[in-house]
Amino acid sequence: MIDQVERMDQFQIIQEIASRAISGTETGWTELMILYYVEEDHSMFSNSYLVAHDGVIRERSARVSNDLDGWLRKLRAELAQGGKQPFTSCKLHLRADGKFDASYGYDPVDWDGLITAGWNFPSVTSLH
Repeated sequence: MIDQVERMDQFQIIQEIASRAISGTETGWTELMILYYVEEDHSMFSNSYLVAHDGVIRERSARVSNDLDGWLRKLRAELAQGGKQPFTSCKLHLRADGKFDASYGYDPVDWDGLITAGWNFPSVTSLH
């Protein structure tokens, strides 16, 4: 029996993040956006997804699982291996077909600027 847990790479960690985030959506979602901001012990999420109801695409706020912050912090640590700067923002755009995009920011977080909530899919006009 192996005593050590196998180290996960960034793609395995992103899969864990996706699994937890998808659990906070309703059946039929098409896209899911996770925006994550972090500095030291402070972090904040803005998660939403698209779903069609009666032929109208709507953006809905996604529930956040209790351990999502921990998995995003694992991703941050993994990407900072070898002395690289840890990210302060992360944007994961997941699609129901399995495709995803990831982007990372390294500027200091403007925590006061994050208080004004916005939607992650501005082109969707039916927000319910």
